[in-house]
Amino acid sequence: MTVVPYVGNVVFMPARGFPRERRGGARELCGPYEGAVVIYDGRCGFCHAVLSALSERWRLPGQLVPWQAVDLGTFGISAGEAARQMWYIGPDRAASGALGFSAWLRGAGGLVGAVGLVLELPVLRLGSSLMYSIVARYRYQIPGPWGHTRPLPTVLHPMPRDRYNGRR
Repeated sequence: MTVVPYVGNVVFMPARGFPRERRGGARELCGPYEGAVVIYDGRCGFCHAVLSALSERWRLPGQLVPWQAVDLGTFGISAGEAARQMWYIGPDRAASGALGFSAWLRGAGGLVGAVGLVLELPVLRLGSSLMYSIVARYRYQIPGPWGHTRPLPTVLHPMPRDRYNGRR
């Protein structure tokens, strides 16, 4: 297993499993996905609803993929890291949590991209990281029309124990 070096929530790209240079300077992701990939908790109805709505309304880049249905080793991410926070893996960097969310917004360009840039300013980074960690921690308790669990496509990894109800 390859250890991926990172500083905070920004991962530096290793040669294997992340984008590689192709002829003409174009980049492609190794594996079945092309372009950017957003990896999130597929059991979380809130996560799925919010990410899908933002992706459609703001035309954000990347494919939304539940971590339970992807080979995380391809991206150098552990199941624990994927269960705790969303990951944005783009052509030039990978980031998780609040920085991953802002990198995903920046990929859209325009006004939405500017919002992503603002969220990465040092003054606002602390606030956005704090807000993200609160939402991520209590995401199963947020009231709304979404269910707490959703049926998933093929599950490739065993589910970690859910700390709220002890189920797998």
